[in-house]
Amino acid sequence: MDNQGTATQATPITELTGTRLSEVLQNALQKAEPLERVTDQMVLASNRARALQAQRAGTNAKYGVLVLPGILLFIGALVAQSEAVVGLVMFFVAVAILILLASSINKKHSTIITGIDAQLQSCEANIRALNQQYDWLYQQSYATFESIPEEYVNALALGTMTRFIANGRADNWKTCVDMFEEQKHRWILENNSAEALALQQQQL
Repeated sequence: MDNQGTATQATPITELTGTRLSEVLQNALQKAEPLERVTDQMVLASNRARALQAQRAGTNAKYGVLVLPGILLFIGALVAQSEAVVGLVMFFVAVAILILLASSINKKHSTIITGIDAQLQSCEANIRALNQQYDWLYQQSYATFESIPEEYVNALALGTMTRFIANGRADNWKTCVDMFEEQKHRWILENNSAEALALQQQQL
């Protein structure tokens, strides 16, 4: 029994038909769906990390600009210092304002940056955890996917092919692939038509 089971599992997918092919595709589909969910989560987490990095850079630039008026006031005070007492008073006032402004801005800036950094660390930890989860899932599923070409190891392809067999429209791997490629081409045409129609409606 064990030898027969091993021989069946080793059979190339191109030689499988009917019920056996359907079983292999359904098994692969069950393995592919969790992988795709993790992949989607990884994409969302990566996009979030990039958004946070952009927010951090923007915050640094914003608070850098806010310091500029204080620096200009300080420079103006230095220039006016030559005018005896008035210049001296302006100088000390400018220094005091600059110190207060810099302190306030630095406090707000530090608070915001600290918050962004904490979110970034959490996001990066989440990405690492998702990567580990993906690797573990793939290792558990590798034997299932081994005989299936990589471009068809996804829920859309496997689910569509399984339905073709269940509906009696296909009975072997080649027919499944041919029909799926035809269906995929139709989906692309329909999507392009929908986008063109939406663009026309926007221009009206």
